[in-house]
Amino acid sequence: MYFLPPRISVKVDVSPREFIDRFCLIAANADDLIVEKVEDFQGFEGFGSLNIRLKSNGQTEDIGGQVIASPDDEARVAIEVIASRWNGDITHDLYIQFARNLFGPLIQRYNIKHNTKLRLYIQPTKRNAEPKLPPKAKQLFERFVRLANKRALHPLDWKRFYGFVRFCHAYHIKLQDSSLSRLLVLSGFSEKEAHYLADLYRHQREILGIGLNSV
Repeated sequence: MYFLPPRISVKVDVSPREFIDRFCLIAANADDLIVEKVEDFQGFEGFGSLNIRLKSNGQTEDIGGQVIASPDDEARVAIEVIASRWNGDITHDLYIQFARNLFGPLIQRYNIKHNTKLRLYIQPTKRNAEPKLPPKAKQLFERFVRLANKRALHPLDWKRFYGFVRFCHAYHIKLQDSSLSRLLVLSGFSEKEAHYLADLYRHQREILGIGLNSV
C-alpha cells in the first residue's frame, strides 16, 4: 500500500525565494537542525528549496523536511517531510504530526521576528478524492504504468508516456503535475520517480503550448 502524503503549504508574506532566505536564517540558529539551501531544485531553473534535517548527539537523523519554492506559485511555498526510511508504517496522522513538530516552532519564530501570522495549511482529508482521468486518458495512462519498467524506463516506456502527455494536451485534459504524481505513486512508482515524471509532464505541456502559440 502506497502512502500519499497530504499537501502542506504556507502562504508567504514575501516572494517564495525571499521567504526561503529568511526561513533559512531562522532554522540555521536552531542547535538541533542541519540546514541546506538548494538553488534550481531537482535541476529545474527557478525552483529553490530549503532542506532541514534533525540532528541528535552530533549525528544527522534519517528524517527531516523541505521548503520548496516554485516559479509557478508566487503566493505559497510547499512543505514536505522527507525520510529514506520510516520506523514502522507511516500514516497520514504521523506525517502531519511530524510536519507540525518540525515546522511549527520555526514558523512561530518567523512570525515573531517579522511580525506576521503565517501558518501551515494542511490539505483536508477527503474520501474518494484521488485524481480521476477521462476514459481515453485513463486507458493511455494505465497502459503506460502497466507495461513500464518502474526502475529504469525503456524507450518504449517513454514513447507511451509522451503519448499520454500529447493526448492530455491535445484534448485539454485538466491534470495538474501534482495530481499526476499522486497517480504514479498509487501505480507503484517511487515518490522520487513520480515527481520527476510529473515535472516532465508539466514541462512537455508547456512546450507544446508554446509551439501552438508560435505557429
